Amino acid sequence: MGSEHSLLVIRDHAAVGWTVRPCRERSIRTAIVSRGGGGAVPIVTIPARTLADRGVREEDAQPPRTARPAADSLDARPAAARAALDDLRTGRHDNQERNSTMNPPTVLVTGATGTVGSALIPALQAHGVTVRAMIRDPARPVPGVENVVADLADAAAVAAALDGVDAAFLNGPSTPDAAALQIGFADLAHAEGLPRLVLLSQYAANPDSAVRFLRWHAEVEAHVRGLGLDHTVLRPNLYLQSLRAFAGTIAQGWFGAPVGGAAVSVVDARDVADAAAVVLTGAGHTGAVYTLTGPRAVTHAEIAAALSSAAGRDIAFHDTSAAEFSAALAGLLPPWQLDGLVEDYAHYARGEAATVYTSVADLTGRPARDVADFARDHAALFTRS
Repeated sequence: MGSEHSLLVIRDHAAVGWTVRPCRERSIRTAIVSRGGGGAVPIVTIPARTLADRGVREEDAQPPRTARPAADSLDARPAAARAALDDLRTGRHDNQERNSTMNPPTVLVTGATGTVGSALIPALQAHGVTVRAMIRDPARPVPGVENVVADLADAAAVAAALDGVDAAFLNGPSTPDAAALQIGFADLAHAEGLPRLVLLSQYAANPDSAVRFLRWHAEVEAHVRGLGLDHTVLRPNLYLQSLRAFAGTIAQGWFGAPVGGAAVSVVDARDVADAAAVVLTGAGHTGAVYTLTGPRAVTHAEIAAALSSAAGRDIAFHDTSAAEFSAALAGLLPPWQLDGLVEDYAHYARGEAATVYTSVADLTGRPARDVADFARDHAALFTRS
């Protein structure tokens, strides 16, 4: 580690300066990890307000770009900037924050730009907490929050992202090794002493399921339980937002899937995010498993009727065979994902995802969004251009 260097950037979501220091000194609470040419490169963001509290101006932290200071040198920074960094590194600032009612807890959100993560961030902000968004693409930061660029496959990056957070939301990626990656994250969270973990799983997760995704989720759930972490599991049903994948054909007046006339208690991802925000910020959820659904089970024909009403034109649902569905998506998805999606829809077609749960209302204090609410809010997406 001593031969690796980390790039220290003092900024407020915009680079204003840099210096270089050994990677072993990356124990600053606001560590942000990026990937550079030599591997994982921790980048530390210190909000401007934190510097201002210590009388440090942003320009104080910016050495001349034509002359980088020595990797081990702290003397290249002005004294006030060094003091602020020393406070953060030794935990003095962290302790002050935790002891102050003016400084809220910090929640790490993985998959921050995804369907649930992008809705969770504003939901958490509404609860008054500080959000640290974990993203993979540094060119797509989430505005208004700390951004940590890290991949679940990079243990050093994940450890840096977890440093100093009070809770984490774990949403696995769409990869064939998703279970292993989430298990690795949970192990690191346990090692780092994470106070609370909220795991996004899936409706009907079961180690004996015919659906690979449900088996994978069950494996992660079991591992997290075995670690003894303070954790909560959320099991959402099929997202209404998955209809966005059919936007092209819906604009032409139809969409299809191999689900027949089976009803599914589809859920709005915004409700999943709102429920997650409650669990991440409130007490009394340790060890709980919440299955998240909409207020009723609906067929895809009923979904089409709701879309038609919102769009002001006829939108039809076409039941397709699994073979037709696979052929239509061939080349658009990798084989493992396409096969898993077909398994998912067979699970829906068997009527195994129709049960309605009240967890959204129980957690948020309001009814879950209906398919009609989703259709109305997204009518423009399904309108013929």
